Amino acid sequence: MKALYSRKELRNNPFDGGELQVPLQRYLHKFLNERSKIGRMKHHERDFLFEAMLCIYDTGGGKAFDLFYIPEAEEFLFYWIILMHANITMVFEGKIPVENGRFLTKSEIKRNKNFFFRYLQVWRSQIASGEGIYLSIIKPEIKRKLQDWKNYAILKKISPYALKKKEIYIYACFFDIYYNVKLYFDELPHPYIVQKISGFDVVFNVYSYIHIYSRHYIPNMNYDIGLSTNPELPGVDVEELPRSILALIEKKSKQIPLTQETEYCLFNYNGDKFILWLKYKLLNETKGYGFEVRSFYKCIAECDLAKFDNCENDAGRTVVGEIQ
Repeated sequence: MKALYSRKELRNNPFDGGELQVPLQRYLHKFLNERSKIGRMKHHERDFLFEAMLCIYDTGGGKAFDLFYIPEAEEFLFYWIILMHANITMVFEGKIPVENGRFLTKSEIKRNKNFFFRYLQVWRSQIASGEGIYLSIIKPEIKRKLQDWKNYAILKKISPYALKKKEIYIYACFFDIYYNVKLYFDELPHPYIVQKISGFDVVFNVYSYIHIYSRHYIPNMNYDIGLSTNPELPGVDVEELPRSILALIEKKSKQIPLTQETEYCLFNYNGDKFILWLKYKLLNETKGYGFEVRSFYKCIAECDLAKFDNCENDAGRTVVGEIQ
């Protein structure tokens, strides 16, 4: 089903609780009069609609919609609860701020908690199935993440109770990743971006996004187990990571073009060093040879840092530049 509005168009027209804009009016009409079509809408359209519905009040000052009673909103609701309650673990106690300087009541927290743990079982079952372009990649990535934390616990650096809470948090984080990666790719004709750089097709696909996001952009899931997390970098937007990374490669390749032997690009920023891994291969996406983006992270391991000292001896394998 063709989208009424693109993700960019909806991001530029957020609902602020005031007068309904035309996009929201159209989506509400569809929800109230063509409910059967809601499930066929693009992921970013449902996200826009349900987020707006949280902020719509009736004439009596009460919420006009209760998403807990809207089956089509379950995925969004799980995501929304994760955003509110995720910290170092999932926190369902204390003061949790919401809109207009208000804090959640105890009954609201209990309701969120009950829904979270019910839908968590659905999410775990979906991961176990490993079906589809997103879950087939998330399944091995989360398995490795959980094993890293189990190994961390074996060293007695975390208690069994803390490990259990961390595992729940990891499942929540991976849903956040799934939700946002799907937001990016679902409106596109294909679940990948291809850009011609130095005469080669360079692909940023679902694997690229999930791998980089899950390993290098969530400190509370990665730092303790020895993985580096990327700081804010100019021109690198996590919500637009495919285009950001491809633009970074293109800019630097104009200084030193990619070759078939290129394995990684090295970057400097504010004294920190970063590596962006590429793999020259037969691409499933284009059925021809080109590069797949594999990873991008701040270097902390000696084996990575040493590449900056040896880059002159790695001619053809390395592209070096500044992140600006």
